[in-house]
Amino acid sequence: MTKKNKRAVKKAGEGTLVKEPAGENRVEKGEGIKLRHILTGLAVLFGVAALVLTGVSVAIRLNAISEAADDAVGSFSAGFSEKSDEVREAMGAKGYNNGFEDFRTVNDVTIHLEDVRRTAKLEVMKVSSVVYIHDTGTLEGKVIAWLKVSGTGVYTVDMTAGEYVVDNENRYVLVRVPEPELSQVEVKDKEKKLYKDRRWLTNGDPGQGVDLAIAQLAQAQTELTEDIRNNRYANESLEGNARLMIESLVRSLNSDIPDLTVEVEFF
Repeated sequence: MTKKNKRAVKKAGEGTLVKEPAGENRVEKGEGIKLRHILTGLAVLFGVAALVLTGVSVAIRLNAISEAADDAVGSFSAGFSEKSDEVREAMGAKGYNNGFEDFRTVNDVTIHLEDVRRTAKLEVMKVSSVVYIHDTGTLEGKVIAWLKVSGTGVYTVDMTAGEYVVDNENRYVLVRVPEPELSQVEVKDKEKKLYKDRRWLTNGDPGQGVDLAIAQLAQAQTELTEDIRNNRYANESLEGNARLMIESLVRSLNSDIPDLTVEVEFF
Protein backbone atom coordinates (compact mmCIF):
# COMPACT_ATOMS: atom_id res chain seq x y z
CA MET A 1 0.00 0.00 0.00
CA THR A 2 1.17 3.46 -0.67
CA LYS A 3 1.32 6.35 1.82
CA LYS A 4 -1.44 7.99 -0.09
CA ASN A 5 -3.88 5.13 0.65
CA LYS A 6 -2.86 4.38 4.20
CA ARG A 7 -2.82 6.23 7.53
CA ALA A 8 -1.17 4.84 10.54
CA VAL A 9 -2.98 5.12 13.78
CA LYS A 10 -1.55 4.16 17.10
CA LYS A 11 -4.04 2.96 19.63
CA ALA A 12 -3.50 3.27 23.35
CA GLY A 13 -1.61 0.27 24.67
CA GLU A 14 -1.03 -1.22 21.21
CA GLY A 15 1.97 -1.13 19.00
CA THR A 16 0.37 -2.23 15.79
CA LEU A 17 -0.86 -0.07 12.97
CA VAL A 18 -4.52 -0.06 11.99
CA LYS A 19 -5.56 0.63 8.44
CA GLU A 20 -8.55 2.89 7.75
CA PRO A 21 -10.67 2.88 4.65
CA ALA A 22 -9.49 5.39 2.01
CA GLY A 23 -12.95 6.36 0.63
CA GLU A 24 -14.40 7.52 3.95
CA ASN A 25 -11.40 9.73 4.60
CA ARG A 26 -11.84 11.55 1.30
CA VAL A 27 -15.54 12.19 1.91
CA GLU A 28 -14.85 13.65 5.36
CA LYS A 29 -12.19 16.00 4.04
CA GLY A 30 -14.35 17.19 1.16
CA GLU A 31 -17.32 17.97 3.38
CA GLY A 32 -15.17 19.93 5.87
CA ILE A 33 -13.73 22.10 3.14
CA LYS A 34 -17.13 22.75 1.63
CA LEU A 35 -18.57 23.71 5.00
CA ARG A 36 -15.72 26.11 5.65
CA HIS A 37 -16.28 27.71 2.25
CA ILE A 38 -19.98 28.15 2.96
CA LEU A 39 -19.32 29.66 6.36
CA THR A 40 -16.68 32.00 4.90
CA GLY A 41 -19.05 33.06 2.13
CA LEU A 42 -21.84 33.71 4.57
CA ALA A 43 -19.50 35.77 6.75
CA VAL A 44 -18.38 37.80 3.76
CA LEU A 45 -21.98 38.21 2.64
CA PHE A 46 -23.07 39.38 6.08
CA GLY A 47 -20.08 41.79 6.22
CA VAL A 48 -20.90 43.25 2.85
CA ALA A 49 -24.56 43.56 3.85
CA ALA A 50 -23.54 45.31 7.07
CA LEU A 51 -21.32 47.71 5.12
CA VAL A 52 -24.11 48.38 2.66
CA LEU A 53 -26.58 49.01 5.45
CA THR A 54 -24.09 51.25 7.24
CA GLY A 55 -23.50 53.23 4.04
CA VAL A 56 -27.22 53.53 3.44
CA SER A 57 -27.76 54.67 7.02
CA VAL A 58 -24.96 57.23 6.74
CA ALA A 59 -26.34 58.46 3.41
CA ILE A 60 -29.80 58.75 4.89
CA ARG A 61 -28.46 60.69 7.86
CA LEU A 62 -26.38 62.96 5.66
CA ASN A 63 -29.35 63.57 3.43
CA ALA A 64 -31.53 64.32 6.44
CA ILE A 65 -28.88 66.70 7.80
CA SER A 66 -28.59 68.38 4.42
CA GLU A 67 -32.34 68.77 4.13
CA ALA A 68 -32.55 70.09 7.68
CA ALA A 69 -29.75 72.54 6.94
CA ASP A 70 -31.47 73.62 3.74
CA ASP A 71 -34.72 74.07 5.64
CA ALA A 72 -32.94 76.06 8.34
CA VAL A 73 -31.21 78.27 5.79
CA GLY A 74 -34.47 78.74 3.92
CA SER A 75 -36.31 79.60 7.12
CA PHE A 76 -33.56 82.01 8.16
CA SER A 77 -33.51 83.64 4.73
CA ALA A 78 -37.28 83.95 4.66
CA GLY A 79 -37.34 85.32 8.21
CA PHE A 80 -34.47 87.70 7.52
CA SER A 81 -36.08 88.90 4.30
CA GLU A 82 -39.39 89.40 6.07
CA LYS A 83 -37.80 91.32 8.95
CA SER A 84 -35.66 93.28 6.53
CA ASP A 85 -38.75 94.31 4.59
CA GLU A 86 -40.48 95.32 7.83
CA VAL A 87 -37.49 97.37 8.99
CA ARG A 88 -37.12 98.96 5.54
CA GLU A 89 -40.78 99.91 5.47
CA ALA A 90 -40.63 101.29 9.00
CA MET A 91 -37.48 103.29 8.31
CA GLY A 92 -38.88 104.51 5.02
CA ALA A 93 -42.06 105.69 6.69
CA LYS A 94 -40.06 107.40 9.45
CA GLY A 95 -37.76 109.06 6.92
CA TYR A 96 -40.71 110.24 4.89
CA ASN A 97 -42.45 111.66 7.94
CA ASN A 98 -39.30 113.38 9.18
CA GLY A 99 -38.53 114.69 5.72
CA PHE A 100 -42.04 115.96 5.34
CA GLU A 101 -41.88 117.74 8.67
CA ASP A 102 -38.51 119.28 7.78
CA PHE A 103 -39.75 120.31 4.35
CA ARG A 104 -42.89 121.80 5.82
CA THR A 105 -40.88 123.65 8.47
CA VAL A 106 -38.52 125.07 5.88
CA ASN A 107 -41.12 126.10 3.34
CA ASP A 108 -44.11 127.13 5.44
CA VAL A 109 -42.69 130.48 6.58
CA THR A 110 -44.32 133.82 7.24
CA ILE A 111 -42.26 136.97 6.87
CA HIS A 112 -43.16 139.63 9.45
CA LEU A 113 -42.83 143.32 8.57
CA GLU A 114 -45.44 144.94 10.82
CA ASP A 115 -42.90 146.76 13.01
CA VAL A 116 -40.95 147.86 9.95
CA ARG A 117 -44.01 149.44 8.34
CA ARG A 118 -44.84 151.33 11.54
CA THR A 119 -41.40 152.94 11.88
CA ALA A 120 -41.82 156.58 10.92
CA LYS A 121 -38.17 157.55 11.28
CA LEU A 122 -35.58 154.82 11.12
CA GLU A 123 -32.24 156.29 12.13
CA VAL A 124 -29.62 155.25 9.58
CA MET A 125 -26.70 157.64 10.21
CA LYS A 126 -25.35 160.32 12.55
CA VAL A 127 -22.98 163.00 11.26
CA SER A 128 -21.01 165.38 13.48
CA SER A 129 -19.73 168.82 12.55
CA VAL A 130 -18.10 171.89 14.06
CA VAL A 131 -18.61 175.52 12.95
CA TYR A 132 -17.13 178.83 14.06
CA ILE A 133 -19.29 181.95 14.32
CA HIS A 134 -17.35 185.18 13.76
CA ASP A 135 -19.26 188.32 14.64
CA THR A 136 -17.18 191.43 14.21
CA GLY A 137 -18.46 194.95 14.80
CA THR A 138 -21.76 193.92 16.35
CA LEU A 139 -23.42 196.12 18.94
CA GLU A 140 -22.54 199.43 17.40
CA GLY A 141 -19.30 198.02 16.03
CA LYS A 142 -17.69 197.89 19.42
CA VAL A 143 -18.17 194.20 20.42
CA ILE A 144 -16.33 191.27 18.88
CA ALA A 145 -17.54 187.72 19.69
CA TRP A 146 -16.19 184.46 18.27
CA LEU A 147 -18.02 181.24 19.06
CA LYS A 148 -17.18 177.55 18.44
CA VAL A 149 -20.27 175.34 18.06
CA SER A 150 -20.31 171.53 17.64
CA GLY A 151 -23.40 169.53 16.72
CA THR A 152 -24.81 166.33 15.28
CA GLY A 153 -27.16 165.68 12.40
CA VAL A 154 -29.33 162.57 12.16
CA TYR A 155 -30.40 160.98 8.89
CA THR A 156 -33.61 158.96 8.94
CA VAL A 157 -35.80 156.96 6.54
CA ASP A 158 -39.58 157.14 6.68
CA MET A 159 -40.52 153.44 6.59
CA THR A 160 -44.27 154.21 6.72
CA ALA A 161 -44.02 155.62 3.18
CA GLY A 162 -42.33 152.49 1.88
CA GLU A 163 -43.51 149.78 -0.52
CA TYR A 164 -42.98 146.13 0.41
CA VAL A 165 -42.95 143.02 -1.78
CA VAL A 166 -43.06 139.77 0.21
CA ASP A 167 -42.55 136.27 -1.22
CA ASN A 168 -42.97 133.75 1.61
CA GLU A 169 -42.39 130.71 -0.57
CA ASN A 170 -39.00 131.91 -1.81
CA ARG A 171 -38.16 133.72 1.45
CA TYR A 172 -37.66 137.06 -0.26
CA VAL A 173 -38.43 140.68 0.66
CA LEU A 174 -38.09 143.82 -1.46
CA VAL A 175 -38.23 147.13 0.45
CA ARG A 176 -38.69 150.36 -1.53
CA VAL A 177 -38.45 153.47 0.65
CA PRO A 178 -37.73 157.22 0.27
CA GLU A 179 -34.11 158.31 0.30
CA PRO A 180 -32.62 159.13 3.73
CA GLU A 181 -33.10 162.69 4.79
CA LEU A 182 -31.48 164.93 7.38
CA SER A 183 -34.28 165.21 9.89
CA GLN A 184 -32.59 166.68 12.94
CA VAL A 185 -29.56 168.85 13.76
CA GLU A 186 -28.74 169.39 17.40
CA VAL A 187 -26.15 171.69 18.97
CA LYS A 188 -24.06 169.71 21.42
CA ASP A 189 -21.56 172.23 22.68
CA LYS A 190 -20.78 175.94 22.58
CA GLU A 191 -17.41 177.41 23.39
CA LYS A 192 -16.57 181.14 23.44
CA LYS A 193 -13.29 181.66 21.69
CA LEU A 194 -13.08 185.46 21.76
CA TYR A 195 -15.05 188.32 23.24
CA LYS A 196 -14.05 191.95 23.18
CA ASP A 197 -16.08 194.98 24.27
CA ARG A 198 -14.57 198.29 23.18
CA ARG A 199 -17.15 200.49 24.79
CA TRP A 200 -15.57 202.79 27.37
CA LEU A 201 -18.30 203.89 29.66
CA THR A 202 -20.64 200.94 29.84
CA ASN A 203 -21.13 197.39 28.61
CA GLY A 204 -24.53 198.39 27.35
CA ASP A 205 -27.88 196.86 27.95
CA PRO A 206 -27.71 193.26 29.28
CA GLY A 207 -30.55 192.40 26.91
CA GLN A 208 -28.28 193.16 24.01
CA GLY A 209 -25.86 190.44 25.14
CA VAL A 210 -28.71 187.93 25.29
CA ASP A 211 -29.85 188.87 21.84
CA LEU A 212 -26.32 188.44 20.55
CA ALA A 213 -26.08 184.94 22.03
CA ILE A 214 -29.41 183.91 20.51
CA ALA A 215 -28.44 185.26 17.11
CA GLN A 216 -25.12 183.45 17.18
CA LEU A 217 -26.79 180.17 18.17
CA ALA A 218 -29.29 180.44 15.33
CA GLN A 219 -26.49 181.16 12.90
CA ALA A 220 -24.58 178.17 14.24
CA GLN A 221 -27.63 175.93 13.73
CA THR A 222 -27.92 177.04 10.12
CA GLU A 223 -24.25 176.59 9.39
CA LEU A 224 -24.18 173.18 11.07
CA THR A 225 -27.11 172.02 8.96
CA GLU A 226 -25.50 173.13 5.74
CA ASP A 227 -22.16 171.69 6.69
CA ILE A 228 -23.63 168.29 7.52
CA ARG A 229 -25.86 168.25 4.45
CA ASN A 230 -22.87 168.97 2.19
CA ASN A 231 -20.55 166.50 3.86
CA ARG A 232 -19.18 164.54 0.91
CA TYR A 233 -17.92 161.59 2.93
CA ALA A 234 -21.26 161.19 4.67
CA ASN A 235 -23.18 161.36 1.40
CA GLU A 236 -21.02 158.67 -0.18
CA SER A 237 -21.80 156.15 2.56
CA LEU A 238 -25.33 157.29 3.40
CA GLU A 239 -27.32 154.89 1.20
CA GLY A 240 -25.03 151.97 2.05
CA ASN A 241 -25.59 152.54 5.76
CA ALA A 242 -29.30 152.90 5.22
CA ARG A 243 -29.47 149.57 3.34
CA LEU A 244 -27.58 147.80 6.14
CA MET A 245 -29.84 149.27 8.83
CA ILE A 246 -33.07 148.39 6.99
CA GLU A 247 -31.88 144.86 6.19
CA SER A 248 -30.77 144.34 9.79
CA LEU A 249 -34.18 145.47 11.04
CA VAL A 250 -36.06 143.12 8.70
CA ARG A 251 -33.82 140.17 9.63
CA SER A 252 -34.15 140.83 13.36
CA LEU A 253 -37.92 140.54 13.02
CA ASN A 254 -37.56 137.25 11.10
CA SER A 255 -34.72 135.54 12.95
CA ASP A 256 -36.41 132.15 12.38
CA ILE A 257 -35.67 132.46 8.63
CA PRO A 258 -31.85 132.43 8.42
CA ASP A 259 -31.77 132.24 4.60
CA LEU A 260 -34.07 135.25 4.11
CA THR A 261 -33.12 137.48 1.15
CA VAL A 262 -33.67 141.22 1.66
CA GLU A 263 -33.28 143.85 -1.06
CA VAL A 264 -33.56 147.60 -0.48
CA GLU A 265 -34.28 150.28 -3.10
CA PHE A 266 -34.76 154.04 -2.75
CA PHE A 267 -37.06 156.38 -4.66
